[in-house]
Amino acid sequence: MNLRDLCSQLLKKTLIIVILAVAVVVIVFPQTASALCIQPDEEGSWRNTDPQTRSITRVELRFVCQDQILNGQPYPPGPPWYHKRYTKI
Repeated sequence: MNLRDLCSQLLKKTLIIVILAVAVVVIVFPQTASALCIQPDEEGSWRNTDPQTRSITRVELRFVCQDQILNGQPYPPGPPWYHKRYTKI
């Protein structure tokens, strides 16, 4: 065997050891998945631009981040968004 063959074999063995070490670390120390809840652009207070309206004058929207599943249901429980309407009397 010449030097080139020895280096090639050593490189292959080192690569296999590194791949196995990475696989063991990934299996033994798993990372938990985390979701990212981004506030939608629609959230906030919306006002009617028509001052003569006889209907809804303002709406407040609030969204709830339901990024977890508990027993097959979104968590926290309830609707994913809430609204409050203000009208002219």
